Amino acid sequence: MITEYHRPSTLESALELLKRQDKVILPLAGGTLLNRKVDSSMVVMDIQDLPLKDIHLDGTELRLGAAVTLQQLIDHPVVPDTLKQACQVETSFNLRQMSTIGGCIAGAGGRSTLLALLLAYNSRIEIQPGDEVIAIGEMLPVRGDYLRGKLITAVIMDTTCRVTCETVEKTPADQPIAGVTLAQWPSGRTRAYVYGFGPHPKPALDGPSAAGLEPAVKNAFAGSDDLHASSAYREALAGILVNRCMNKMERQ
Repeated sequence: MITEYHRPSTLESALELLKRQDKVILPLAGGTLLNRKVDSSMVVMDIQDLPLKDIHLDGTELRLGAAVTLQQLIDHPVVPDTLKQACQVETSFNLRQMSTIGGCIAGAGGRSTLLALLLAYNSRIEIQPGDEVIAIGEMLPVRGDYLRGKLITAVIMDTTCRVTCETVEKTPADQPIAGVTLAQWPSGRTRAYVYGFGPHPKPALDGPSAAGLEPAVKNAFAGSDDLHASSAYREALAGILVNRCMNKMERQ
């Protein structure tokens, strides 16, 4: 239940709200993840009036305001197709009008293709107060505590890499039970994440080349047993998913 609702119109007033010591302020944009919480009371700060809705390509860096919706990402011409496709499978058309990129980072789980792609891109996050910039992979394992009293303002992506993903689902409408996102830079540097389980996607490889990619992915799936699939099943899919990703990347 929401016990207090605030809608600041400037970033300065939003940061003043976050300084409160008596209450934890929860930023809200679309609210599609926040409204799933079961807390007895919440104090929310609606960020829809803040200037956080820009989409801007500066050379090879793509900057996304934290309040940009998933549907806006799909509709914008400078957003990579792989990211657009991830937004399409993330949730329904109606919810994409409300769901934001910042909300995905703050609350999406281990079955989110969009979150796994942001990790593969080695995305950086701008956070206030303090003008912090941190790699999403560093923040994600501790995001609950790290983001307390803070506000994600933007996501910055390096578009010089080629990125792809492959997944397995029970039905086309389901979220993945096993997935691999793969990014490769012109230098040969290769990053891979596995997902479909757990609280967030899991790193599998970050090295100077794709050498050892398949065993790294298989190892990252170890211990992933849950109600959707066994770790043995996911490990058996490792080679298939890696091969599909590599084949797709060669065609880019």
